[in-house]
Amino acid sequence: MNFPDRWIVPVLAASTALFVACTREQQSDAEQAGRQAGQAAVQATGAAAAKARDAGITAAVNGALEADAALSALRIDVDTHEGRVVLRGTAPDAAARDRAAQLARGVEGVLAVDNQLLIQPSR
Repeated sequence: MNFPDRWIVPVLAASTALFVACTREQQSDAEQAGRQAGQAAVQATGAAAAKARDAGITAAVNGALEADAALSALRIDVDTHEGRVVLRGTAPDAAARDRAAQLARGVEGVLAVDNQLLIQPSR
């Protein structure tokens, strides 16, 4: 073997090893990107599910308020975020205000009620 031929095999072996190392690094990068995409999908699904739960709670609270003869005529805005319900609007007296909060607390999934109803007696 002459001088250049002696270096062909080691150079090819080193090149192959470098190529395999790059391929493994790329596989690792692709696997990590896949895991991150999967985590993002799970988070998006979780956020959508939380919004759907909150919408269901809001609908149930509105239904409970509308079913109550004393409260059905009142305009009470109901907002829900992460199971926490906020009541806004007016009530004719403290009893109606308290009743609205009581009905909201009775809805499944409600974690807390922030009763911001203002008492405004009817004229």
